[in-house]
Amino acid sequence: MSYNYTNRKLVIATKHRKEEALTDLLVQALGVHCIVPEGFDTDALGSFSGEVERSLSPLECARLKCRQAMELTGTSLSVASEGSFGPHPKLPWIAANEEVLLFTDAENQLDIPARVLSTETNYGQKSIDSRSQLQQFAEAHLFPSHALILKPAVDIFEPIFKGIQTQGALNRAYNHIKKTSGSVWVETDMRANFNPSRMKIIRACGEKLVQNLKSECPNCTAPGYMVRDRMAGLPCSSCGMPTSTAREWLYKCMVCQYEEWKANPEKETENPQYCPFCNP
Repeated sequence: MSYNYTNRKLVIATKHRKEEALTDLLVQALGVHCIVPEGFDTDALGSFSGEVERSLSPLECARLKCRQAMELTGTSLSVASEGSFGPHPKLPWIAANEEVLLFTDAENQLDIPARVLSTETNYGQKSIDSRSQLQQFAEAHLFPSHALILKPAVDIFEPIFKGIQTQGALNRAYNHIKKTSGSVWVETDMRANFNPSRMKIIRACGEKLVQNLKSECPNCTAPGYMVRDRMAGLPCSSCGMPTSTAREWLYKCMVCQYEEWKANPEKETENPQYCPFCNP
């Protein structure tokens, strides 16, 4: 198998200008020529505003995007991203953005993922009753540098105004929906080209993907030798009892299946605040 990607075409499966966050990283790391498919409608697989519900997991959706983009362009290399938004899994009162990136090498039947979970997001949504509430939401969620979406309710999509980035457009959308529907629902537009905060997280995920691509298997030299599992039990720094934090990480090659357990490289003990014995 050859893992030399120099001068090969790689398609970035996007409709919302994610190539702006990823192209230079991929070119520098792999020596590829990045292209974007024309007329590629990723919204058909799910839209953040809810008109099309995503039926696949984020990783499955990214994999399908890669496959469809390669079919459209006749290439065998692709990268796709999929984002998810909601409460942080460990900090439920704080919003989070999870990004998944997938590199696909169809010739070698190789998929290499990367994942980033970040609280650096402006994600939010709310039912509002007045223009003053709308303005408060807009200011709190980085408008106008970050776009907004207005519709009658969370599950009502007619009419819907997306990509709102000026005060005039925001006022007109509010007046129209308030007059015709009575209720107004406002939410952040999480499409990458309308959300600089999300674009930064995609960039961070791209940097992590590059690290995974550069990590070669010590047995067969395939890229993507990375952490696939973790074993809990890192000792508490105070009482020495095991915690739920990973003590060891499992590195595994998805080509030859070579694997090895390594000690957690980030820390040797855990803070007592996360210890079920010191802080039950």
